[in-house]
Amino acid sequence: MITLRPFRTDDVDALQSLCYPTASKDELRSLVETWAHCDRTFEMLAIAHDDVPIGSVSLYRLADKTVSIGPDVFLRYRRKGYATEAMRLAMELAKERGFLIAFGQVRIDNAASIALHRKLGFETDEKVYRNGKGNEVYIFIKALFP
Repeated sequence: MITLRPFRTDDVDALQSLCYPTASKDELRSLVETWAHCDRTFEMLAIAHDDVPIGSVSLYRLADKTVSIGPDVFLRYRRKGYATEAMRLAMELAKERGFLIAFGQVRIDNAASIALHRKLGFETDEKVYRNGKGNEVYIFIKALFP
């Protein structure tokens, strides 16, 4: 079972070994502190298994009732169902906070994330868009209410 929780400074060693091997501990502490001071517009949460971070999920308010949810499971923990579980928890959290629509941008070459979004009932128009970083993406949306 996994949980979503804020990142903490005691996560720095795990972040360094699992995701950011070239970053210094000071850089990672600063990053974690930045994430800890996010507001209701943007939030970065740890996907934790036995209280150890195995990934992250971001929630970004796009509009009054629309939230972008972006999961990232660290490489060694992929293909174990954690992204599915994290997305379900993130969608429940978003619903509790009053969001009605979940949104996701998925790179067109990310077959695993495309499959994840489809599995969770997200819909796409199959058109290719360019995101702010210049990547080709599909846009996925899902209603968060019954």
